[in-house]
Amino acid sequence: MDLIGKIYTASSKQHCFIIVATDYFTKWVEAKLVKSTTSQEIITFIEEQIVQRFGIPESITIDRGSSFISREMLDMAEAFKFKLLQSTPYYA
Repeated sequence: MDLIGKIYTASSKQHCFIIVATDYFTKWVEAKLVKSTTSQEIITFIEEQIVQRFGIPESITIDRGSSFISREMLDMAEAFKFKLLQSTPYYA
């Protein structure tokens, strides 16, 4: 799971970020335009676009962005009983 943005030509509803999740096995992509990158936006995306449609995942791989490693995200992962796997930092 990752975030794309900030997109400087925002949509008519002022969405300027995209949350993207890819299923590791099938490569199926779920994406959603959002206005901000808060933990609550990401939690809502996981609940509505992943859990409600496909069930609770075993794990979600995330980068070390503050929205992904917040207390709220850790609490949600614990409540749904899935693992948050942090990817290694990328050095160019």
